Amino acid sequence: MLATSGFMGATAAGIMPVDAVASALGHLPPIAIPMLVPALLIGTGQLGMNPIATVALLGAALPDPVRLGIQPAALAFGCMLGWGLSVGMTPMSASAIITARWAGVSPWTVGTRWNAVYTLTAVIVAAAGIYCLDRFFSGAFTFS
Repeated sequence: MLATSGFMGATAAGIMPVDAVASALGHLPPIAIPMLVPALLIGTGQLGMNPIATVALLGAALPDPVRLGIQPAALAFGCMLGWGLSVGMTPMSASAIITARWAGVSPWTVGTRWNAVYTLTAVIVAAAGIYCLDRFFSGAFTFS
């Protein structure tokens, strides 16, 4: 999975029109992009797409984050947060499938219903973290 996803990301990077993606995202405030990444990863996880593949495609599609006005640390945090939450909420993960079998419920119940409140709470709290990382690395926060 890791090798295939890496290959897919590298291949996509060569054929994706990065300027088109940059112009499509140009109407968003820069901070919105790393804040939307976890939602994208959680959504694709619900469809059964592995976060390795999603992040590889996202990395291929986005231009240099600084060019978009995004602090790289904030974008990286958004990717890692979305990756972790996607794995916990997807009904297609091995842990959701095994837990569902043990509990006698469907994997959708385990992944989507049982973990929904935790995932949504984590996204909201982490949005503050993404904002703070962006502000800190852009020099808006200073410690004297």
